[in-house]
Amino acid sequence: MGYYVNIRCSKCRYSFTDGYARKGVSSNLGFPIIVCPNCKTPNLTGKKIWSQMTTSERRQYFLSRVKQTLINALPLFIIVFIVIGKFIGSNISNEGYGILILSGLIAILISSFISFINSWYMINKIEKKYREGDTESVTI
Repeated sequence: MGYYVNIRCSKCRYSFTDGYARKGVSSNLGFPIIVCPNCKTPNLTGKKIWSQMTTSERRQYFLSRVKQTLINALPLFIIVFIVIGKFIGSNISNEGYGILILSGLIAILISSFISFINSWYMINKIEKKYREGDTESVTI
């Protein structure tokens, strides 16, 4: 699940994404202004850094992460289900619901942990670049 975007400079049409790039679930976290490396024009991104978000914007960011976590947990759920099934044996049908629930919980916990670490890293990285005034090395 995702969408394709081609984000361009408002003045010279320079592509910040090198053409259409696949993105995951949309997020409102990001650098608010990106300076075009081609013509040096500042471009608004419609995103905000964490410290400038309102409560509702933070909630929107949190919900986008929950959605992405659930999407990421699905393939992991299948893998965990197969691995647990191999350890228990071929008689999965007797304990089917327990294994499904256990696999789902493990997949969601692992996916949530990875999502939390990634979000924490991105928030800190964006805040640091914003404080340093680094608007040219920001990736979208």
